[in-house]
Amino acid sequence: MLFWACTSFALVTQYQEAVNAYKRKDYETAYQLILPLAKKGFSKAQYSLGVMYEKGKGVNKDSDKAQKWFQFAADQGLAKAQKKLNPKQRNTSKTLAENHINLNTISLKNGLDALNNKNYATAHKLFLELAEQGDVEAQFNLGLMYGKGKGVKKNYSKAIKWWGLAADQGNGRAQTNLGWMYEIGKGVPKDENKAAHWYQIASSQGISKAQEKLNSLLNKTKKNLQENTASSSDNLSQLNTKSLTNSRYAVDAPRYTPNALLKLVMTQMIQIFCIQLKIL
Repeated sequence: MLFWACTSFALVTQYQEAVNAYKRKDYETAYQLILPLAKKGFSKAQYSLGVMYEKGKGVNKDSDKAQKWFQFAADQGLAKAQKKLNPKQRNTSKTLAENHINLNTISLKNGLDALNNKNYATAHKLFLELAEQGDVEAQFNLGLMYGKGKGVKKNYSKAIKWWGLAADQGNGRAQTNLGWMYEIGKGVPKDENKAAHWYQIASSQGISKAQEKLNSLLNKTKKNLQENTASSSDNLSQLNTKSLTNSRYAVDAPRYTPNALLKLVMTQMIQIFCIQLKIL
């Protein structure tokens, strides 16, 4: 099984819907989508909500509320939010963020050392504390512990939960593992389209393993399609086409050779993949 050592999908999807609504100037919808995300601690949503209050888009213009949401996002280390704060707030927020990052770095290192030394109880405790704060490396490694059953009972659903959060923050290894879980149907219903989706995202970051898995998946799909097309061609050749030709209901329809039919089906299949992967 493919597990690499070392904000859920729905949350990111909802945020993107909010951004799309804002871009088309549907500010009311954007606000309704962004507010619950901001309350959950999603820094980008907190920043966006601050911008809406700052500009009076979908809400009454309110500089105090704008600064409040910028502060929340800035405390999580979001640079563009820190730039929105007044100088005094900016320095305080920057110091808090730096201290927070330094402490997390130490805890993460301790967690990785514990994992390497097979001190799984300590590793799990440290990773869980960091993962719940949104640390992407801790989320990935916590998913790894559940996926491999290291110090905890193997649990694919929990592995997918933590990998999903890490993947939504751009972790290519977590994205690759998610793709593999969807490809083989572990912890989630088997779905090759979602597998290809995650492989594509990870490979776009230069993750070679993801590109290998994507190529393998597409080749497998192509092979299955060729076999199905060949089987369909054999069945069609056994039909009594003479009676159809003589029928008064017969129509002049395009006639395809097996190779031409295969080419047509492959073209349509590739188009479907492209749409689903959003690369058209």
